[in-house]
This record gives sequence, C-alpha cells and structure tokens, in this order.
Amino acid sequence: LYRCMRFPDRWRFEKVLLRAKYSADATFHHVDGTWWMFVNIGTDDTDVHDELHIYHADRLDGTWHPHGANPVKSDVRSARSAGRLYMRAGQLYRPAQIGVPIYGSGISINKVLKLTPTEYLEQEVARIVAPATDGILGFHTLNRAGELTVADGFIRRNRFGDKPPISFAPVFSDAAAATHLPYGPIPADGQTGG
Repeated sequence: LYRCMRFPDRWRFEKVLLRAKYSADATFHHVDGTWWMFVNIGTDDTDVHDELHIYHADRLDGTWHPHGANPVKSDVRSARSAGRLYMRAGQLYRPAQIGVPIYGSGISINKVLKLTPTEYLEQEVARIVAPATDGILGFHTLNRAGELTVADGFIRRNRFGDKPPISFAPVFSDAAAATHLPYGPIPADGQTGG
C-alpha cells in the first residue's frame, strides 16, 4: 500500500498487505464496512491466471484474512480479475479475464451471488469478445472512473509499419448481455458516454 503525497509523482510506502510468491491483479471492493481483496495467486503447481483468492479486512491498512474457501475459483476462463467490481441495479458484478484460447481473449461478466468470509458464489451472465472481422484479438480490462468507461483491446501489428488506430464494437454473448456493464452498453461506434 502506497500513499500519494503529490499526484502523480510522489508516493510513500505504507504497508505490505499480502505476501505471496506470485500474485496478479489485486482488486479491492469495499461494502458494508468490510474490505475485500480479489487476487490471483500462482503456485509451483498453478499459473497465476488459474486461481482466484479472496481476502477480507475491516480496514484497508488492517490485517487481511484469507477466505475460508480459497481458492474460491479455479478456472482460466474467468478467475483472473479484469477490472474493479461494480454495483448495477443493486447487484454486484465482477469482470474477469477470459484466458483461453489465448490470454486476454475477452471479458466475462460475473454476477456475485454470495460473498461472505466463508462462502463465495458467482455466475457468468455475459461475455465481451472481439468480432472476428475487426482484427482485434481480445479484451483484457473493463473499468470506470467518473464519466469515463475504459476497455482495452489488443491486435497484432507489423512493427515496421504504422497502421491507423481502429475503433471497435464489442460483441456480447446475447442481446441482453450489454445490460450488465457498469453504466450501460457501449454504443456500436465503440465510443462511451456518461
């Protein structure tokens, strides 16, 4: 944990929150007085993409306790976080990376059905994948800050030649899938609004 002393260039170390041999994409969520940390942890037997672990604490800088069912999810198709959790219509959602057939193939939107210190249950409700015709190979992250929604995608480019930027229109698993996004659907032109 670092404290910002002057944005963007001055930070002060505060505390190590979690020690793990190899971890990735720690994502924090605060609700009803409890802090939750969703983090993927790799071991000698598993890759960092495969297993989602949850920790909880009363304070961000407090003592973090492991979830009673860790790892709560073992699935390369939707274990690794792809952005912060968000509330929509009173329901909590967790975006996750789709790691097959390649890393960053898309984003899985998962409805959190149960979150307690001993139980965790989520259900995939939508997938965001790249249309085959756009040249985009996948998506990795979906986040929101104020009026700005950000999603990243990746393509293959010739390193010796510049290609113009491309806009994209994500493809959803069904017509209603876009309703599970943090602040409504992404318009067909790939631009986002408030």
